[in-house]
Amino acid sequence: MLLGYFVAVAGTVRCRLFFGTVRDDNCRKFHVDAVAVRMVTTYVGPGTEWLSEQAVNRTALARLIECPSDANAAIVCDPGGVRRAREGDVLMLKGSRDPNVGGKGAVHRSPPLPEPEVRLVLIATAGGPPP
Repeated sequence: MLLGYFVAVAGTVRCRLFFGTVRDDNCRKFHVDAVAVRMVTTYVGPGTEWLSEQAVNRTALARLIECPSDANAAIVCDPGGVRRAREGDVLMLKGSRDPNVGGKGAVHRSPPLPEPEVRLVLIATAGGPPP
């Protein structure tokens, strides 16, 4: 049912799916996906984090800063604007390829994940590379 809603919102009958465990936080740097839309639901573990538009320094976001902690310190101009989804929440994130956002998609990241913690996630993507 959830995937049915996703393809309706995405306006497509084709999407890429990932359902499984995540054992690291490879996407720990705040970023925008190069897709039209992505849905993320965390069933176990900490949920995806995203920034309100007022909390984003998009100039810093556009720079290539290798160290994730340095990048996040530059990108997040208001730490109070960091939001985190709860288990079971469904996030619909517009990416840079959504024609209505002018390249300014939702800024988000995987939450910090200390070992041995894991996440069980469902990710659906339309209009771009696989999740």
